[in-house]
Amino acid sequence: MTVPLTEREKQILQEIESNLYSEDPSFARDIKHPWWHKFRQVKIGGGLFVVGLALLVGFFATQHVIVGVLAFGAMVCGIVLMSTASGDIARDQIRMHKDTLPGRVNGSVRSRLEDWEKKLKERYKKRS
Repeated sequence: MTVPLTEREKQILQEIESNLYSEDPSFARDIKHPWWHKFRQVKIGGGLFVVGLALLVGFFATQHVIVGVLAFGAMVCGIVLMSTASGDIARDQIRMHKDTLPGRVNGSVRSRLEDWEKKLKERYKKRS
């Protein structure tokens, strides 16, 4: 159950928000967009992977082993950077919506397990 805010409470919240923006704009931006730096990491990881692919093409053209090693390292670093950042984003999304998940996901799983348990009990009763 949610209770709407009064006009005074809305005004107080507006003042707090404006003070926060004026005192520390970077912190306020991070609060407003909490995954901004993670999206940036995904983009950087993708760019690093593309650079690695370009180096791989360069390796095939030049046959220098160091270029191949750099290509491999760049691609691995890019994939690791993208996967960790996207995993953090997904984990944070799950944490934010954790209160709504049990009703949607666990409820259906729970009901299926309960139905399966009832069927097993019925079969056992029929046998004995």
